[in-house]
Amino acid sequence: MTPNRPLRPHAVVVLACLLALPAWIFLPPGAVAAPAFSDVVPGDAFYDDITWLADQEITRGAVGSDGSVIFGPADSITREAMAAFIYRFLGEPVFEPPTVSPFSDLEPGAAFYPEITWLESEGIAPGKDAGGEALFRPTEMVTREVMAWWLYRALAEPGFVPPAVSPFVDIPVDHPSYLEISWMHESGISTGAPLGDGTYRFAPEDEIRREAMAAFLHRASALALRAGSAPPILVLGDAGNRFAEYYAEILRTEGLNEFASLDIAQLTPETLRGADVAILAECSRDLTEQEVGVLTDWVTAGGNLVAMRPTPSLADLLGLEVVGGVLPDAGRLYSYLAIDPTVPVGAGLVHEPIQFHGPADLYAPKGATVVAELYSDAESATGHPAVSLNSVGTSGGEAVAFAYDLARSVVETRQGNPRWAGQDRHQRDPGGSRVMAQDMFAGGAPWDPQPDFVDFDRIAVPQADEQMRLLANLIEYVNRDVKPLPRFWYFPRGERAVVIMTGDDHGSGNTAGRFDRYLELSPPGCSVEAWECVRATAFMFGNATVTDAMAAQYEAEGFELGLHVDTGCVGWTPDALEGFYETQLAAWAAEYPSLPRQSSMRTHCVTWSDWASQAKVEASHGIRLDANYYYYPPAWVAERPGLFTGSGMIMRFADLDGTVIDVYQATTQMTDESSLQGYGAFNPLQVVTLLDNAVGPQGYYGAFTANMHGDSVEHLGAEAIVEAAQARGVPVISAEQMVTWLDGRNGSSFDGVGWAEGVLSFDVRQGQGATGLQALVPTSSAAGSLVDIAHAGVPVSYTQDVIKGVEYAVFDALPGAYRVTYGPR
Repeated sequence: MTPNRPLRPHAVVVLACLLALPAWIFLPPGAVAAPAFSDVVPGDAFYDDITWLADQEITRGAVGSDGSVIFGPADSITREAMAAFIYRFLGEPVFEPPTVSPFSDLEPGAAFYPEITWLESEGIAPGKDAGGEALFRPTEMVTREVMAWWLYRALAEPGFVPPAVSPFVDIPVDHPSYLEISWMHESGISTGAPLGDGTYRFAPEDEIRREAMAAFLHRASALALRAGSAPPILVLGDAGNRFAEYYAEILRTEGLNEFASLDIAQLTPETLRGADVAILAECSRDLTEQEVGVLTDWVTAGGNLVAMRPTPSLADLLGLEVVGGVLPDAGRLYSYLAIDPTVPVGAGLVHEPIQFHGPADLYAPKGATVVAELYSDAESATGHPAVSLNSVGTSGGEAVAFAYDLARSVVETRQGNPRWAGQDRHQRDPGGSRVMAQDMFAGGAPWDPQPDFVDFDRIAVPQADEQMRLLANLIEYVNRDVKPLPRFWYFPRGERAVVIMTGDDHGSGNTAGRFDRYLELSPPGCSVEAWECVRATAFMFGNATVTDAMAAQYEAEGFELGLHVDTGCVGWTPDALEGFYETQLAAWAAEYPSLPRQSSMRTHCVTWSDWASQAKVEASHGIRLDANYYYYPPAWVAERPGLFTGSGMIMRFADLDGTVIDVYQATTQMTDESSLQGYGAFNPLQVVTLLDNAVGPQGYYGAFTANMHGDSVEHLGAEAIVEAAQARGVPVISAEQMVTWLDGRNGSSFDGVGWAEGVLSFDVRQGQGATGLQALVPTSSAAGSLVDIAHAGVPVSYTQDVIKGVEYAVFDALPGAYRVTYGPR
């Protein structure tokens, strides 16, 4: 057993003003927004702990009798479930389960067999000896005493000396578990139950409830970091800015799956130990003098800081002078920035001014280099830096400043103007009751004439994506003198574009014929898993001609069939929307009992009555991808192909306060009802432009969603999209395939990233579903150029590619240990 093992060690540090949490909060690369458990609500005693447990992917809950996702907070936890929790908590170490079970009551292949046998192999959970027979008793409930034993063996440092006086009245110093239970108290994991007289009891024989187990693991997450083995990506925060959570989503999207989180109150020199790069998100308060001092000393000693809309107290460290004032100017919705093509980090990015959203503070460079300049409008440079870079000290430390909050800007660019939520700004419905998501981008409301929230002169540019890639370039650049950092590629097998084919079917019964046509268009002998076949998702209602048996067969062939929720094409309240989902999903499940729960959703008439209720209701029903952001109506689109959300990436939604919602936003950029030629028509320029920009020199990579209605078997638009994709080698897949890939990629990580004598070492942990995962490492480092890459000691082949101005070596990311060697050539 390795004591004090780190939780998925990482290689970049994110310092963000995130959440007022009591200690270090691990946010591993696979972490996602917590599922919306129907039996856990804000205000519950253990809400934060259960949310954290889900964020870490330690639990995803279960499906309740009503189809909702539940956690079961008051249920006792079984030994097998506890084993799974601890195994995931410790980063899911690579382990080959034994072919012969060490326990007579646990067979190979049983539920949680790998997790239980790993814990046994590490000496964490050796099981119970009954008359010479080793038993694990997987369904027995865990007591508080057993929990103390397991956590002590998993996390305690050698040499712990228990206190001379017991902290618990029911645990005397000669208790057989005194060492472990007193360690629980000393480490802050359990304070026990107060008895009202200043004393506490531990209650060792009581069963552990699932909500209490969440709290114990949450508190235990502090231990590895206190011992100096912290993952180097940390999110440092305060309760005033939950948008800092979104930096985890940005880093995952950019493949930098090497991070965790930290409360700002925990910032000390020790908590930064081992950190390479720190990303400090916008804070809701000014930093204290002590916090500024810790960051300044760390950067001066060689650390690398990236500060998002920093407070003025950091101006000297950032090489800036406070000018005062903000952009955008009064009366404007947004401002622009232009990336300097002459600086190394900007060479491969778009150079025309692009939009950002949210306020930017005005500074003047005072030693810093301007990476990108603020523009008050598309034509007017201000002379103030939007992004700057300052060298600090003589040890290689560098400090980057974004004058605005990148996370907030990305969210608003992708999701629209929150101040327009709930407004029928397109005025498609004279009664104003049919509000859509794209209304949050439409400026021309008769009662409120404004510019559009998206600049149509830049509609083809993924403006949010380019700024995220600027951040990724900066992380690699400032860390070049420390060590190169590995990344994952956006899509399987190096794909630069993907088409997500969907079709709404309003009871026509033609989905079967459409799917049959996709089968005909698929290459002979193609692999569904490798995205070689043409596949699609159908959202249906009233479609009795597609039987349950037919649906099951199409699902087995790689298609996805799901409900097309009908809200009556009118606005809804959140409660009414929940009612639509609950009633209609139950009816769908009764009609198609052979189908799994659907992964994706587009509602009939794509109504979207507020900022994020649709996504939250979807999350509560286990739906993971939403396609309701819809490039429409025709007069607004005006045959202009592009990205009205400024992004081609599939990323999670954020709520109004910045809280991440575990539902992917997949904008429907291509529809058959957005052409000026009328309903059912499709302009092939839409797909040709998107794909050429993605696979061509612009590098506007993306997953582009289409809705080619399934109300007819033959569809010229669907045929044109498949033809254009196949001509460019671009996969056409279902939404379900996209969800499987994203969860797998986001659940993958680089663990134990190290650097010594020109060798970069790390382990790849591949998430389930990440078939075709590829990794990238820079081809140059402080030790010289790339010499070779080895996996488990065996050289691996790689290709070289320039991505956004940075040259990388690209290779298949198989699970296991890698060594990347650099040196003179």
